[in-house]
Amino acid sequence: MRDHEAEHGYFYLDPCNLHPGEETIVASRLEEELAKARASNQIISSPYEERYQARIDALMRWPD
Repeated sequence: MRDHEAEHGYFYLDPCNLHPGEETIVASRLEEELAKARASNQIISSPYEERYQARIDALMRWPD
């Protein structure tokens, strides 16, 4: 997933690294999470700063 625009309200799903059959798993999980979000009266999100820090932490572990 490319979430570098998430703070603007959207993100891109890039399927290029999925193995055959994984697209159905991703679609199912996405459907589950969207259903939870629609059913909630509160915003369900991770703060941008946490996502950014997770990305930096992953880069610092390279090559892993």
